[in-house]
Order: sequence, then C-alpha cells, then structure tokens
Amino acid sequence: MHGKNRKYLVYLSISCSGPEQGEKIKINGLNFRTRSGADLKYTTSDCDWFFLHVHGEAYTEKQITKHIRLVNPTSEKFAAALSESVSFLKQYSGKPDWDGGGIVLIYAGHGLKNSGAFVFTKNCLPLEARDMLSFLSNEMPRSGRRLRIDALIDSCYSGGFLANLLYSAHNEFDDIIFPCTLFAASLSDEPALESDKLKHGVFTYSYIQGDLMPSFAQPKWILFIKMYIYTKLGRSKSRLIEGGVSKLTNGRQNSMEYENGHLKVHSKGAFRIESEQYGINDIYEAIKKARNLGEREEFFI
Repeated sequence: MHGKNRKYLVYLSISCSGPEQGEKIKINGLNFRTRSGADLKYTTSDCDWFFLHVHGEAYTEKQITKHIRLVNPTSEKFAAALSESVSFLKQYSGKPDWDGGGIVLIYAGHGLKNSGAFVFTKNCLPLEARDMLSFLSNEMPRSGRRLRIDALIDSCYSGGFLANLLYSAHNEFDDIIFPCTLFAASLSDEPALESDKLKHGVFTYSYIQGDLMPSFAQPKWILFIKMYIYTKLGRSKSRLIEGGVSKLTNGRQNSMEYENGHLKVHSKGAFRIESEQYGINDIYEAIKKARNLGEREEFFI
C-alpha cells in the first residue's frame, strides 16, 4: 500500500467459496476455473498471503492494528465485523494523534457482473460498495480527518466494485471517506480466474511472483530467467505484477489499480480523475477505454 500509513488501522479480510460450479477454461495448456466456483483453500491462501504481505510492508512499532478474519460469512456476520471495525477505530478518535484511521479490505471469492458486489455465500445479500461506504460514513466520527480505505480484491468483476467505491466516495462521502490504494483482479465485465496448478487466483499469483525478488539461493536457471525479466522490465516489482494477469490469461482477465486520482489497467492504458462531478457510467466507460489503449497512453475524465 502506498502513501502515509495510518496509525490506527483495521485489516478486514474475507475468503469465500464460489456459489456455483464455475466455468472451466483452458488457456495455453493451463486449466482455469472462474471464481464463481472458487475453491475455498485457494481464496483462503490468497487472503492470508495478502494480509501478511501488506501488514509486514506497512507495520510500524507505534501502529495500533486489529485483524478481523472471516471465512464464508453471512451478510449479518460481515455487518457485525464492519461494526466491530468502526468500534475499534472510534475508541481512538479523541486522541491528539488521531489521523482518521484506516481500513484495509482484502477479499477473495466471487462478485456479481458489472457491480462486482461481493457474494459471500449462495443465498446471502451481495455487498455493494456504496452500502459499505454508507455504513462507514454514518458511523465514523466527524473529526475533520477522513477514514482511509485501501483494498485488495481478487474476485470476479471486481473492477465494478472498485468503480462503485470510487464514485460513491468522491460524489457522496468525500467528507468522511478517502479511497487511497485500490487493487482489483479484473474489470467489471471480466470473471476472475484461479487454477489448481497455481493454487491461487491469477491476480494473487501474479502479485506473489512480482514480490519474489531474484535470489542467488535459487537454482541458476531460475535466477537467470528472473534476472532477465527484472532487467527487461526495469527491475520493477509492480511491472511484473502488471503484466502477469493479462499474459497468463491471454487478455481474458485484466487487473487494475487506483491511487490518488490515477487509475491504471495493468499493461494497458490509464486515466486521471480530475472532474469534480462525473457519473458512474463515466468511470465504467473510462476503464474499458483504458483496456484498449497501449501501456503508455493516458487520458483524463
């Protein structure tokens, strides 16, 4: 996660089974399955890895954190966890060093097409991004410091969840919610894939591979390949993450990230949000446009 870390922070991570059987797809000889049929052991591995990664990357000695871990929760259990998150943060809101607090949302599972709403279980009420922000906006104290939201989402159509989160935060809850660094595994019209071979969702797997720096303890042939890739891509961890999803899936799935007004479809185009007023369809169309652009192309909305 980027930007200045919040001192008071909740990690809320949720892993879920797919509610359906899932569509099986073969790409370049590798078998994939859509996350509508997600295997719980893989979504759990995804969530656990991301938590350890971002916690280890961001943690400082003076930080006060809480980790809430959910597996196949009901809508009621998620609501209770969100309420617990708010209660944890509010107890520090009167302190002189109160910074607004933060929530890091980690989710792996299935989402609804277009909206990306989280589907925790087969018969649950899907979680819409706006509903989550509305609850947080109503419950968090008006202290003049905004609640920071970061997210890592490896689920079907997760770009839709990210788009709705951005739209709602900027247009409805800007006085209390600050969306900072957000990652989505796929666009709003793309299912997210996982593989028994990879033992992860494609997005999480790509992120993990991007995080594995070349090491002389590795076999020489692996070290040679990694050193070549890192040299070719400028030794940038993020560049490995960016290319992985699209290349592994032949462009059927494209991951994306947002940070402070800049949204990029990995290995494709990007855009900056500068307008103070824009519609939800504007951001959906902008994301699709970015998918069709070259890596260095950028525009504004």
